Amino acid sequence: MTQEQRFWDKVNVGGSNDCWVWTGCKRPGGYGQIRHDRRIQKSHRVSWKINCGDIPEGLCVLHKCDNPSCVNPNHLWLGTYQDNSTDMVNKERQSKGENLPQSKITQVYADCIRTAYANGDATYRQLAKEFGVSRSCIFRIVNNKNWK
Repeated sequence: MTQEQRFWDKVNVGGSNDCWVWTGCKRPGGYGQIRHDRRIQKSHRVSWKINCGDIPEGLCVLHKCDNPSCVNPNHLWLGTYQDNSTDMVNKERQSKGENLPQSKITQVYADCIRTAYANGDATYRQLAKEFGVSRSCIFRIVNNKNWK
């Protein structure tokens, strides 16, 4: 069975406007995962690669439907970590209490930082520069010392 066949074998495909639910292995938070190109990847990213092509460096595959198990390419879009954060804020899905003046990082940013680092998309140094914090702050976020 090819990688692509293994992928589609784990998708409950519906209509073009419906969520196509990943039925395979899922990470905490509901994101599907599958081995693709010799590494474990999130299923919505693999769906993008199969249906739309490569993901440019530094970009994320984001959900219009906010369903982490959805792999319908019509529900996915490319954006930056900031786009992802802005999308979450606009949809009022961020945690409360993060708008305090002394807060530099929000839960949304912490999740983006963890995702970027886990996917190998960015180093501590790059993330620190992008989010305007120290490398040690990024280390504590990635290692669940802060923003658990």
